[in-house]
Order: sequence, then structure tokens, then C-alpha cells
Amino acid sequence: MEKKTKINVLVTGGSGLLAGRIDEFLKYKQINSKLLSRYPKLKKKNYNFIFTDWKFNNLKKKIKDFDVIIHCAGLNANECQNQPKLANKINYVNSKKILDISIKNKVKLFIFISTVHVYRSPLLGNFDESTKTKNDHPYAESKRKFEKYLIKKSKGSKLKGLVVRLSNSFGRPINKSSNCWNLLINDLCKNIHKTNSIILQSPVNSVRDFVPITSLNFFLYDMIKKLIIDKVNINYSIINFSSGECKTIYFLAQKISLIYKSISKKKAIIKKKFSTLNSKETCNIKSIRVNLKDYQSRELFNKEISDLLKFCDKNF
Repeated sequence: MEKKTKINVLVTGGSGLLAGRIDEFLKYKQINSKLLSRYPKLKKKNYNFIFTDWKFNNLKKKIKDFDVIIHCAGLNANECQNQPKLANKINYVNSKKILDISIKNKVKLFIFISTVHVYRSPLLGNFDESTKTKNDHPYAESKRKFEKYLIKKSKGSKLKGLVVRLSNSFGRPINKSSNCWNLLINDLCKNIHKTNSIILQSPVNSVRDFVPITSLNFFLYDMIKKLIIDKVNINYSIINFSSGECKTIYFLAQKISLIYKSISKKKAIIKKKFSTLNSKETCNIKSIRVNLKDYQSRELFNKEISDLLKFCDKNF
């Protein structure tokens, strides 16, 4: 950062894909960053971890002297579907705890990594931040509940609350034990080294909006700089963060295959387990708050896939 201002950032969900990559990027940008996790076994791997059992009084002792909280902790969609009560506890109740403590401890900026899936299921159509949220899946519902709580509480405090509704992110994890291999691109890249093939489990012309984690990192860094360093005032609390461009599953498989060939000199066979859809799908996730193109490029997208393939080759 241009100005020599010391910033302390805490990233929750320390054992997860997003938190690990965000922490890594912030350190690269010379920002003091630590990870919050409930898994003490990670202590040997990274001295920057802070551990908590998420009990209020214990958590209160941990959330001190931080300027920014980036809240990534929570159950994924499959876990929420299987355990809806636990989804509410982890994604909503625990999130309320850390926000309330953040306000008391004078945190300046609280960024909540939410999901574009709050809008609808299936996620087909056109979306921006003004679109009504209608998805009642336990994952989406628990995220939406905390979104509302964050916006409400930040209005009555000096803390700035920012909801980032993230599209389908992908990328290499910090360690292979990260719970990220159910993500489509991560799964395809992992299995390509085992089978030398890409097996598509969905209709090949179904569409998704995929965004590299590196793009998210550039965006988060930019928001921290604007809101904390430059003290820019913004009059919104919700931002969609996506690629702004939907891609078919088959297009994605072809891209992965080409990048894999350029790295390994081997050709991956694309195997289809489903036929095409009868009608064309549309999924356009836009932002009326930020210019998403500032954080996207074909080179960045391809490099994220390349780095993920190299990680899989090394670790599996």
C-alpha cells in the first residue's frame, strides 16, 4: 500500500480455501494478517493462527486490536443441507457473536463473504444487487440472515459492514486437506491427474459463473485500501462479486484440457455422462456498485487453473 499505515486483519475460517488464500495474498501485500480457526491441529503448520472454540467469552479475548475482519467461516451448501440446525448455529449465530464483539472492540471494517446463491435456486436469470433474494435453501437462508444482521448493526455503529456476494470461486488451496474438492473446477483438476480424463457429471451446456480466487483477493485488497487507508465513503453495503460472464460446463472442460496439455504434454479425454439440456440456460450476475472488469482477465482465469493443476499434480 502506498501510505505507510499499519493495518491488522483477521480472516475467519482459517482452515478453509478462501481464508488461506486471502491471508496469503494480504501477507504478499505486506498487510499484517492472521487466521482464526477452531482446529488447533493447524498450529504446527502456521504460527499466524488464532484458535477459538467460538464461545462468546473466549472469542472476545481473541478479537482484539484488529482493524478489519474478513469473515469466511461457515458450513458449505452440502453441510447446510444435511444439517440445517447446525447451519443456523454456525453461519448465523456464531457470525452474530463475532460481529457484536467486533463492534465493541472498535473494528473499523467487517467484510462478510456471502454468496450469490441467496438470489435463487437454480441460479438462472439476470441478477444485480437490487434483485430480491428468494432462495430458501439452509445455506442461502443462513447467509441471508446474517447479511441483514450485519447491515442493521453497522448502521448504528462506527463499524462499516460490507457484504460480498461471491459467485462460484475456484483455485488452489494452501494445503490439500482444505475442504474444497467438492467445487466443480477443483474437482475436475484433481481427478484429471488420476484418470487422465475430465468426467462431466452435469449437462454439458449448463452454465455457471466462475471467478478466480485471485480476482477476489485483488478486490478485497482494493476495498481495504479505499475504506481504511483512503477513508473513502461508500453508500452501499452489498456487492456482487462475479466474473460477469457465464460459461458452459463443456467450455470449461475444454479450457482445463488445453491448459493441462500445455503443462503436462498429455491430452485429457472429456467424458460426458449427461446429454445436453433441451433449452439454453442464462446466468448473468452483474454489479451496479463496482466495475467487475477491473478485477478480471483471461490471463488471470487461466493462471488460476494452471496453478490449481500444478498443485494437484504435486499433491495427489
